[in-house]
Amino acid sequence: MKKLLVILALLTSPVYAQQDPNLTPVARSVQITLPCEHATNVFNLLQTTDERLQFLGNTVVSSSLTGQYYPAGLYVWMNLDNKTAQITIMFPNSNNTMCLLAAVKDFNPWSGDQPWEPPKENKQSY
Repeated sequence: MKKLLVILALLTSPVYAQQDPNLTPVARSVQITLPCEHATNVFNLLQTTDERLQFLGNTVVSSSLTGQYYPAGLYVWMNLDNKTAQITIMFPNSNNTMCLLAAVKDFNPWSGDQPWEPPKENKQSY
């Protein structure tokens, strides 16, 4: 009976072995503040870092306060020599406000398996 109570207590208690105090908890959404400026000012700054537009796409961004979605352009700027990049979004319906999502340094091309793929076995062929 004592063993049964111990097992029940362990099964109904939180799993402390999996709670690492050094890990950030997984979040479903994050409220963040982005540095924003008029696109022409951002373009002037990007010229000084010699980063050039490499990728362009359309996206939507949701407001963390209202949940409303806003259309935006996604821009990826790179300096391949310096291994730096800037990822920005521009809101065309707001007088071309452009915001910095990420400033990247020391980037490298990825040549391995995709993170969701199982590792390929190194089989030697004869």
